[in-house]
Amino acid sequence: MKNGLLALEDVLQRDDQAVARIRVQRLLEAFPGVGPVKAQQHLHELGISPAAVSKASAHGRKPHS
Repeated sequence: MKNGLLALEDVLQRDDQAVARIRVQRLLEAFPGVGPVKAQQHLHELGISPAAVSKASAHGRKPHS
């Protein structure tokens, strides 16, 4: 994603356990020009917890234990 070849939608649609468990903040930080501060700001604006996991956030539910 850092090189701009992958879109967020493409990453979230993958059936990959690593993607399913990555924290949303880390996923945002993988984009060019997005560091920890910008990622935190976006999460705050969207009302998403910094501890949220990508697949749970994308589908609006908590991940299974």
